[in-house]
Amino acid sequence: MILDLLSWGLKLAAVTTGLIGLALLLRRPLARFGGADAAYLIWALPFLRLFMPNITLPAKAPETLTPWAFWPDYFNWPVDPGAVQAEGTTAFEPAAAEASAGLDLSLLPNVLLALWIGVGAAWFARQIYHHNRFWRVLNDVSAPVNQELAALTEKAAVQMGLRHVPRVKIAPAVIGPLVSGLFRPLIILPNNFTQIYTEDEQFFALCHEAAHIRRYDLWAALGLLIFRAVHWFNPLVHYAAKRFRIDQEAACDAYFLHKLKGGEDAMLDYAKVLLKAERAAGPMSRQIQSLSLALAARDTPKPDPK
Repeated sequence: MILDLLSWGLKLAAVTTGLIGLALLLRRPLARFGGADAAYLIWALPFLRLFMPNITLPAKAPETLTPWAFWPDYFNWPVDPGAVQAEGTTAFEPAAAEASAGLDLSLLPNVLLALWIGVGAAWFARQIYHHNRFWRVLNDVSAPVNQELAALTEKAAVQMGLRHVPRVKIAPAVIGPLVSGLFRPLIILPNNFTQIYTEDEQFFALCHEAAHIRRYDLWAALGLLIFRAVHWFNPLVHYAAKRFRIDQEAACDAYFLHKLKGGEDAMLDYAKVLLKAERAAGPMSRQIQSLSLALAARDTPKPDPK
């Protein structure tokens, strides 16, 4: 059982590495010809490999048979039992004694499996702990929004097709806009949200966060976290996680622009929102936002010539 699990893990790591390499090679061509959603969906291949059964090919029959395969029993010459015993005494007993004197490697698969599961579970628990702690503190120190922002949030939820209006709070610092929460989503807005954004830009920012909820991107982020925990030893998985986030943001931007149906003018206004958000974001967030908008721009509906 232990050997089977360890063998499955090694095969999974090898196949996943190949699928991630394929996704890294195809994401840009797919975004160019199929849109941001096509580049985003290609990342489902490595994740689905976790749940796919192993494909076992049937054993290949021998092409040729030895000439003596169907010989009768009287061609099997008898063997002297004394010679077999002598040969076993001189050849096998020293080998067995040497093996017993060496290290016992029977526990090695158990140790490797425990290390794989233990480190992955500890890494996942640490990520969940820090995330929950950050959002719990942020929720406690954030203030409710006014009626105007509440009404604008409801309008954005309806525009993006949400059944329930998400909770919205104002952070005490320049943090966000951000969204988190699988069952009760919470949108966090920066404390200068109404000062630096116009009303239309506020609507666009809220629509973007609502689009993340509508597209189940928060669940996809949890799936990515589980996937990274299973493959904690694979540096290519952690490298590809950043590209996954870029494609996720691009697909979300394309979804928002498609639902808005505003053409190039809407894309320019939305770009202003992202540029203002970049000034308060870190270097990684800036790169993700700029690349995601570039990919999403290919999916922007063309304005009606009429």
